Amino acid sequence: MTSEFNGWGYKCAWFAVRSTDPSAVAECLQLSDVSSEPIGDVTDKTYERDSGYVAVIGPIDGWCLAPFDLILSDDLRMLDLVGALSIQFGEAQLFTSYRVVSAYQFERWMDGTPIRQVYVADGEVFRNHGEPDGFETSLLDINEDVQHDEVDDDNFGFAMSIDEDTVLAMAEEWSVDPLSLPERDDLPPFALVGLSPFRDKTGRPLSPRPVPEAKNVSATPKIFASVRNVFRRRKTED
Repeated sequence: MTSEFNGWGYKCAWFAVRSTDPSAVAECLQLSDVSSEPIGDVTDKTYERDSGYVAVIGPIDGWCLAPFDLILSDDLRMLDLVGALSIQFGEAQLFTSYRVVSAYQFERWMDGTPIRQVYVADGEVFRNHGEPDGFETSLLDINEDVQHDEVDDDNFGFAMSIDEDTVLAMAEEWSVDPLSLPERDDLPPFALVGLSPFRDKTGRPLSPRPVPEAKNVSATPKIFASVRNVFRRRKTED
């Protein structure tokens, strides 16, 4: 029986890729055992903890969306793929939302270069790279004191102004709000789903295949290294 499609946005992670070709996106993500399944079923699979599944849904307003398990987002190699996607398709975005540790992330990449990167967790700013656009400035409490990669009292206020609704608002502004998708009547009935190149069918890590090099992509692991153990400790909570 096909599950009802409820969209996603909380306690998960996803890519948004400027492409109308789901198969090409799945190939760039190096997914294996790819199949076409009802859209409700694939999103359920990506919410399974340690499942290793990644879905590719689209095109939607010129974008393909690729949700994946939040615990899979703790694999630093998976996060590097946002740069690779932007190299092939021109623009790619990454969103992460995990309220258990107040960890929120939104990134926008173009042609292998990060345009805007924000990552906060537990009231600390781990990444604040690039200039905020007008929408973000109006959405958040942004001033000159928080336009650098340091953790101080001013940045604490910045970090605390970001939550799961902020992530969805940035997704809607930059590409597509995935939580609003069930309200639409123009979605493709089927989507692709496959296994991450970094997990086997039991969820165990695999050795990676190389991904195209992107500028500043090596900065991403430094962000998550300081909180990755927190994710592991708390991944069974809720």
